[in-house]
Amino acid sequence: MDKHIVRGFDGSVDVDASAAKYAEALTNWVAQNEIPAETIAAAVNAVLDRQTGRVPVPYLVSLAANELGADATTFKALSDRSHSYITGQIKAGNLFLARGGAAGGGGVSRQPVEKKTA
Repeated sequence: MDKHIVRGFDGSVDVDASAAKYAEALTNWVAQNEIPAETIAAAVNAVLDRQTGRVPVPYLVSLAANELGADATTFKALSDRSHSYITGQIKAGNLFLARGGAAGGGGVSRQPVEKKTA
């Protein structure tokens, strides 16, 4: 945190300038380290394209991380990002339909597209 603190001429912390410096550093970090949601969505959809029926979430997360090119050093981060994307889509009801438990045929699949009637 100290490296982002900007002090005024009187030695006091300039909160606005410090916040701007931190925001710039964070933006640079995100650009270098974060994967866009569109890239994760493409990986998840590529996995689902190859599957039939519902897919258990841990399996989908693992395959999506592999689709993103995970190796031993990046697997956890890519798995975490994939899991966040998948659970976010489940909660939003956008792309996936979750079914409870293995006994109930658990897993995730694409949300069915409703047919419009004229």
